[in-house]
Amino acid sequence: MTLILQVVPFLEQTAAQSLAIDRYLMHATQKAARSREPVLRCSTMAGPSLRFGRYQRLPAPFFERQAGAATVEAQRRLTGGRLIPGGEEFLHVSFVMPRAVEMLPNSFPKPLPPEKVINRYVRGILKGLNRLGARSFYPGRDFLTAQSKKVGWVSFEVDEAGAVLLECVLAWRQSFAVAAAWLAEAGVDPAGREDLPQETECCTLEEAVGRAIPRDELVAAIVHGYAEHYAMQVQEREFNHLEHSYLEVMRTSTFQEPAWLASSAMSEQPFGSATTPIQFGAFEACVTLHNQRFLKEVKFSGDFLASAHAIEALSRELRLCPVDWKAIGTITDRIFSRPNHFILGLGTRRVIPDTIMRAAAEQRLASSPQRMEH
Repeated sequence: MTLILQVVPFLEQTAAQSLAIDRYLMHATQKAARSREPVLRCSTMAGPSLRFGRYQRLPAPFFERQAGAATVEAQRRLTGGRLIPGGEEFLHVSFVMPRAVEMLPNSFPKPLPPEKVINRYVRGILKGLNRLGARSFYPGRDFLTAQSKKVGWVSFEVDEAGAVLLECVLAWRQSFAVAAAWLAEAGVDPAGREDLPQETECCTLEEAVGRAIPRDELVAAIVHGYAEHYAMQVQEREFNHLEHSYLEVMRTSTFQEPAWLASSAMSEQPFGSATTPIQFGAFEACVTLHNQRFLKEVKFSGDFLASAHAIEALSRELRLCPVDWKAIGTITDRIFSRPNHFILGLGTRRVIPDTIMRAAAEQRLASSPQRMEH
């Protein structure tokens, strides 16, 4: 039986519209019988933007500035990972699967562990880029390369029902190195941010192939790459009137700014925090305490990849947990042993209790009588 690849026609849209579509497609692919096939869509976003990861804390200038005061827009993605630029000169690719499985022609789908999702599902994009002449590779972690330069960034999300979103941004006519200049333009000093790609590490797809690439040609190559690599038949995926109405409600409620941008903020002040370097950048834990002995509120931020529902469950189940490394580690292991719960980029999960314990110590020190007297 031939697998169907549903392709959403190319769109130019706002960040909120893009978020609503991806979230809806993840939901829909688990529901309607006709939607249980993979869905692919390519899009661009108007104007320059800085796209922060799901768990990154946004710098204060993005909340303090007056509306319309800056030309660079801040956005928050559904997926985790580092800060990347976006806009008209970048192509955004979303690939949605009903569940994480190994797609092999003429064979029964095998479950795919989270650490292999990017490696397997990015192959359609690599196939498409190779058709254009940009000999591309996925060396691991979160970048695609051509001529040993970074030309693509990739991340993913898995929802509680198991639907998978692979998100890729291709440096079509602008390189990822522009992020530092755009941060500075927005009033944020980019110095010391190790998550930002450097000029010498990056190039555009057009530079990699040595010619201009029309948008339609790039989109067609990506679609053909997925269809060919996974032996799928392409079928156009249009949204009906009811779906458009649902998407509009989601855009104006779930992804309304500034609430969506501030979603990683602590609800209580003051709090203790600690940061640990990880593979993609940093992992931060912020905590408040109850009676100095129990965790009251715990929030995580940083450049890691994780399923949002797992991070929410971890924060919830750590409430009133004793400030004890073993107790915190036991809850952490229990959360990430559940189906569709994952966290990647830490190196080891012991980073979580280690960082929480240091954050709790900072909170205790900040609220000690001696410190309060000063």
